[in-house]
This record gives sequence, C-alpha cells and structure tokens, in this order.
Amino acid sequence: MSAAANTAETAGVPETVVAIRRVPRRREELVALLAEQSPNYRGLSAGEAERLRGFILASFEKTGLPHSAMPFVVEELETGVNPYTVAAAARALRGASEISDDMFALLVAAAERIASNDDNVQFETIDPGDRAAPRTGALAEIIRTIAASGPRPRPLWQAIDAMAIRGNVSAEAMTAIEQARRTLSGEPNEHCCCAPPPALALPTKSPAFRDIGDLALEDQSGETFKYGDFFRGRPSVVTFFYTRCMNPQKCSLTVGKLAALQRRLAATDMGARINVSAFTYDPAYDHARRLQIYGMDRGFRFDDRNRFIRTVGSFEPLQAKFDLGVGFGATTVNRHSVELLILDAKGEPIREFRRVQWDEADVVAAVQAALDPVAAATV
Repeated sequence: MSAAANTAETAGVPETVVAIRRVPRRREELVALLAEQSPNYRGLSAGEAERLRGFILASFEKTGLPHSAMPFVVEELETGVNPYTVAAAARALRGASEISDDMFALLVAAAERIASNDDNVQFETIDPGDRAAPRTGALAEIIRTIAASGPRPRPLWQAIDAMAIRGNVSAEAMTAIEQARRTLSGEPNEHCCCAPPPALALPTKSPAFRDIGDLALEDQSGETFKYGDFFRGRPSVVTFFYTRCMNPQKCSLTVGKLAALQRRLAATDMGARINVSAFTYDPAYDHARRLQIYGMDRGFRFDDRNRFIRTVGSFEPLQAKFDLGVGFGATTVNRHSVELLILDAKGEPIREFRRVQWDEADVVAAVQAALDPVAAATV
C-alpha cells in the first residue's frame, strides 16, 4: 500500500467499514463516508479513492441498502468505468428491497461496459494484494446481481444473451450468465440475495451558503471578473468538469450534453435570458486556452453569457458554497460526481441534478421555471 493509502488505514476507515458490516443499523454511517469531499479521500490517488469507495459500496450487500445510498449506486452503475467500483455498486444493490426496471437497465448497461474491461475483484479486505481473500470477476458480480433481481421480459436482458453468444467473457462470467438466463426466465432462484432492509428516512444536509460574490474568476478568453458580476442579474445553468478527466461517461459527456442544451435554449427566447457555464474542478491546470479548446471540441459556443470558468485562487470557496462532490489527491482530482445546478438571479441554487446523467428536457423545464416562477407555479 502507498503512503496515501496508509493515511486512510491510519484514519481507521477500512476498520470502521468492516465493523459497520457487522451492525446493519449503522449503515447510514457508510453513506456519510461516500461523499467525494469527505476528508477520507483527501490526498489519495484516483486508484486509492476508487478502492476505498468500492469497499464502502460493497458493504451494503450485508447491511442492506438505505435510500440515501441509492444515488451513489446509480451514479456508479451509470458512469463508472472502474471494474472494482462498478462491481461494488452491483453488490450494493443486492441489499435493496427490490430492483426496479430502471435499475435493471443500468445493471445491464454496466455489464456491457465492463465486459471489455473485466478484472478480478475482492471486497473482504481493502488490500488489493491480499491473496487470502476470495476473488471473483467484476462482470460475474454484475451478472449475479442481474440474476438475483428476479424474472424480467426477455427484451430487457437481450444484451446478456448476446454476451454468451459472442463468448468473449470469462468462464466464471459465462456460468453466471447461464444462471441469469434461468432466473430471468422465471425459474426459481435459490441463490437470491436481496434481503429487504427497513425503510429509512433521507438524511438532511445543511449546505454551506457562503457569500462568494467577490470570488475572482477567469473565463476561457482570459477575462477576469467576480462571481457576482456574472451570476447575479439573471438565472444560470452551471455544471462542472475538468480536462484531465479519464472517464468518458463523466466530464466529456457532460460538456457535450451542455453544448446540446445550449443549442436547445438558443432556439428559444430562453437562450438570451440565461447564463450557461461550466466550472473546472482543476483551476491550476485548466488555464483559459485549455478551457476554450475543450469546450469548442465538444460543440460549445462561447460569448458573454456562455462561458467556461476557473477560479483564480482557491477552488475551496466554490466547493463549500455548492457542497460539490469532488475529492483531490496530491496533484489533481481523484474522484468526482456528475453535477448540474440551476441558479436564480442572485446566484443561489434553486434546482440540482446530482449523481445522474441529467435529462435535457428536465433541465429545460427547470430553466423555464427559473425564468418565470409565477407561471411555473400555476401549471
């Protein structure tokens, strides 16, 4: 283990997770450990952050999966590319009271994504080099959760059938697919592992409403200005990314979708009445020219109301203001969520899309409500 990983060990996080696995009523404590901005991830490399997160997620198989953890599971199944954390999210779902068709579709999509990137995983200990811990394939873990979800119409799982036909999966995954075929078709599943947990209320959070009106910013053209100069006076759409992101399901996709949203708004009168912007999580590296190229390559059009932005100084005030789900290693981001916010004309958040690949139509509706709240309230 590296020095950074040993920092997490010293803090006792893995030991705490193991202890909570034995006491299911403490599972909400696991949810608190998942936030990217938690001190538990500070200073870890991206790989170490992924491992700690996966170790926590997999624990919900034993403790039961509370509603408050579901956004983290959905996010991983929808956007994750690391076999370890995606398999951990699939395991977590086995602690759910039921698996909806929407969640089932995410599992199938995750299986397709990981099939070409399969790897051996283990969740008994956090040490990836622990040879005593039993190992299994990440794809096989996802398929087993699919099988445990119960019978489904065949069109929902044709992709799993296609994997078996192609035959380019491990022997373990093939065995799991054969089991899934039987259970999905309606045969009894003697190995179902979905133990229903008691219903739990969502925890409440107190966002850090810090005044950042004077926060110094710079856009893709090199123009400097204050937060209040741009974000006060009209509503805004704001999302977050960084150019060094290696997950194509996150930053690159987010910016591409933002460009599509921009075009949709520009085709209406809303385009002239709202700001569309994206902040980089990595302001020290993402200077103006990098921001400009990244946006242009993905179809974003820049002008006075449409900007990519970096903080000139510390990113921390912005992170605290919006409680952003991002953690940092020694040199750059080690883990981040997918986040899009709608701000009112005072620069305050009034609608949030977090940990999901937001739907363009939903965001347009939220923009319309921000621009005309009275009309929206009467609908």
